[in-house]
Amino acid sequence: MLTIIIVNLNNDSGLQKTLASLVNQDNLEGVKLVVMDGGSTDKSKEVMASFRTKFLKAEFVSEPDEGITGGNR
Repeated sequence: MLTIIIVNLNNDSGLQKTLASLVNQDNLEGVKLVVMDGGSTDKSKEVMASFRTKFLKAEFVSEPDEGITGGNR
């Protein structure tokens, strides 16, 4: 299985383009998508929601960014 991890913070247009590009790939079988959003205040959450049904294995997480120290938990 291949896991694609996308990090995002207030870049709804870039996230839209990235997810659209992934959807247009020939074969997503065996691919898991993880989008980690740092609590964006733009339309990133809506973009993630609009793509939720297009991926068989997807995890969309939006929570406040805790910086590098948040990764130690």
